Amino acid sequence: GLEKVATTDVALLNNASRPLCVDGPTGDGGCFDAVRNNPLNGWKPGFVVWALVSSDVTAAIAFAMRHTLCVSVLGTGHDFLNRHSCPTGGVLIRTTLMKEVTFLPNTTAHGAFRFGPGLTFSEAHKAAANVNRVVASGWASTVGILGWSIGGGHGPFGPKYGLGVDNIISLEVATSRYGAGRGAVVVANSTYNWDLFQALRGGGGSTWGVVVSITVRAHPIPAGGFTVAKTAFVGSFCDEVYNPETKLYGRGGLGLLTGQAFDWMLGLNSNFGGLSYWWAQRTDKPGFCGANWTVWIQYAYLGPPNSSELTASFDLLTTQGDIKAALPAYYKGYANWFEYVDGDCEPIYPWPWLAGAPPQRPIGGLPSALVDREMFEARNQRPAAA
Repeated sequence: GLEKVATTDVALLNNASRPLCVDGPTGDGGCFDAVRNNPLNGWKPGFVVWALVSSDVTAAIAFAMRHTLCVSVLGTGHDFLNRHSCPTGGVLIRTTLMKEVTFLPNTTAHGAFRFGPGLTFSEAHKAAANVNRVVASGWASTVGILGWSIGGGHGPFGPKYGLGVDNIISLEVATSRYGAGRGAVVVANSTYNWDLFQALRGGGGSTWGVVVSITVRAHPIPAGGFTVAKTAFVGSFCDEVYNPETKLYGRGGLGLLTGQAFDWMLGLNSNFGGLSYWWAQRTDKPGFCGANWTVWIQYAYLGPPNSSELTASFDLLTTQGDIKAALPAYYKGYANWFEYVDGDCEPIYPWPWLAGAPPQRPIGGLPSALVDREMFEARNQRPAAA
């Protein structure tokens, strides 16, 4: 039992901060690609529970309650802010091995899925593709569907299907709130335990329990499948808008591109959902001209790659604006989204700011933010100077 566990193998714990990969139906070979640069540093829990079923979770909660221990939860380990850690000691519940997949065809018009908390995007999309469905998710293959969903969940299908949190139908939660100190699993949805349902979908700022299953909406695969469209713009930080000798846009060009890209994004309909990376690189040249910038734009389109709506939209961005793309728009179609996350989604971005060379600590990351559309629409409507 847990009472017999005294120490934790730190090397094992560092590996436990990443998705666990096993052979057979409980694991996904793709998660081997999820090894990250960030081990679980700065915290050594007294007990680690690798839960397989919900009763393992309730037993861990009951043990922690009896001994007044902090409880933390870790799924796939993609939260690098250590929000899954206790100040000292405590019980770490790993839900990585809880991989339930159940299709519920009659729950909504197109059905729903009940997933275990250890399921990754790639595993969720494989299950959905098997019944000609798709679920809301982010881009990366190895992120957990549960943490992404209850954390808000913005991704390429947000404009059409809503945020991850909008797609949650029901949650099963192991909590100490009920069960007379023994821990119990309760259902939280629009009918039962509505306050807990609201709290787990962003309405509260505390720890309410350990989610042991999540039920999310299923959506039909669009006619023609999915397309991923990509393009890129490059330039330097020199003063000029454009240098005909180097054929590079300058800092002024980057400013124009910002407005051009935002205007283009605002004109898209709900069949489009995507992201863009904006970053700088140093060269061996001195001054501002010694730094280059790159803007990479990648969108998912709900439809085939030969859609005139898709190609016309990307032509507008890449060839008809003041700033022309360095790379022509590239389109690739997929019959379902699992084909993308399984084969073409790069799970690791080995860019230099993600981690320094050992023994340096990671020096950066790829944060993302959900910004209100009205902020972009009003960006040029500034009040006149007094």
